[in-house]
Amino acid sequence: MTRGALDQKDYYYRRLLKDCVRAIDAMVELPFIDRTRIAVCRDSQGGGMSIAAAGLDPWIKAAMPDVPFLCDFHAP
Repeated sequence: MTRGALDQKDYYYRRLLKDCVRAIDAMVELPFIDRTRIAVCRDSQGGGMSIAAAGLDPWIKAAMPDVPFLCDFHAP
């Protein structure tokens, strides 16, 4: 959780979220995907990523997180 936390450009979760958004952007280019019905769902860390990805990527129309990790994390 703290890998690269002191360097904004190298923070682990920044890179992970970027990968989530890139995956959605690549997926909507597939000919059999209905771009109007993109949803994300997962649990734990994936739940947290689904919330963040839904906030970052306009293709995502619904998010169904389950027990999302880091969602009650209080920063100092």
